[in-house]
Amino acid sequence: MLCRFLFTPEKVLERDGREAASKDPIDWNYLVETAHREGVAALLYYNLRRYGLGHLLPDNVKSGLTDSYHRRVKTTLESIAVIRKVFRGLQEAGIDFLVFKGIALGECVYPQTALRGAGDCDLLVKKRELLAVDKYLNGLGYRSVDSSARLALDNPEGYLASVEYRRDDPSSVGIHVHWHLVNTSVPATAYVAFIDMDALWEKSRRARVADADTRILSPEHLIIYLCEHALRVGHSFDRLILVCDLFFALRFYGKNIDWGFLVEEARRFRLYRFVYFGLLIASRFSSFSLPPEVMENLKPARITLPERWFLNTQLANERLRGSSFFVHLAMNKCLLDKAKFIIYTFFPPRSILFQRRYATEGIAGARLYLDRVGEIGRQFIVFLRAGRGKGAL
Repeated sequence: MLCRFLFTPEKVLERDGREAASKDPIDWNYLVETAHREGVAALLYYNLRRYGLGHLLPDNVKSGLTDSYHRRVKTTLESIAVIRKVFRGLQEAGIDFLVFKGIALGECVYPQTALRGAGDCDLLVKKRELLAVDKYLNGLGYRSVDSSARLALDNPEGYLASVEYRRDDPSSVGIHVHWHLVNTSVPATAYVAFIDMDALWEKSRRARVADADTRILSPEHLIIYLCEHALRVGHSFDRLILVCDLFFALRFYGKNIDWGFLVEEARRFRLYRFVYFGLLIASRFSSFSLPPEVMENLKPARITLPERWFLNTQLANERLRGSSFFVHLAMNKCLLDKAKFIIYTFFPPRSILFQRRYATEGIAGARLYLDRVGEIGRQFIVFLRAGRGKGAL
């Protein structure tokens, strides 16, 4: 039911109208709580209001959802005011950057900016300019919180490729600076070397974000990225906001998407497996119609049994964080590569563990590795217990 209100509210209006509540009683408290948990409460409110469905909600639920939406709008406007200054300062310093994820999606593909919340502002810069960006942000009172720029630059390829910055003011928006789209603590060695960052920059588009002239990803690269992002082991399409990102990008760009180029790039980047599963899952929950020939061209020659398990749990609405591990595992072809992937998932480089945990060198590395093993072990127990269940959708 939540997906119907998010992706096809016009059908709810057409089919149910004023009789919706009596035909199919809805536990509105549970549905709204679920929407908050899935990161889509603002979008739920927007659609209920836009399509004249607000009368279906009990007054107390409607009031709470309205207040939450207005707080989101206020926070978004305050964040934009801060981000605008950062963007203009970077431009004055002659530093090229590209905006992606949160605010870029909100301003460029969502119906309203506030519908796509963002805990921070994600920027992509060229690796050689990271230290200049670091110096500029330090001058604004920002400090790196997970690693220093110099240390992060030495991270092995295929792991974390970013630094997070925050000011002492807890209400101030954070700045998350990336120099590569792949940003993970799980080894991405099966594909990271094939991602052509120069092509991403070359194909990027100009757009107004936070009232500044900036770069954003091309539609095709954006969709590839959103699939990769949603299928990172730390996400695994665990929240509906990740489906919404794909849905609104697909709907906004529509016929302007060059599907042939998208398939070609997904295969060239070795990301076609992510794109196939990502589009399949997004179309399942949003009912977005995809060209059959595109899905056929993206479909892997062989889908492994663990991947089928992952896909079945997703389509049964049992979206488990970490479960896309099996898709990543399948991308490592030979047994030796698979073994290395498993080992380095449990035991990534020490610098990655420290940065991932926002830890200092004062914490024993052995303790971090034990925590990592325990974390993954607990997650696999969840997988073993997972069955086909019904959710709030």
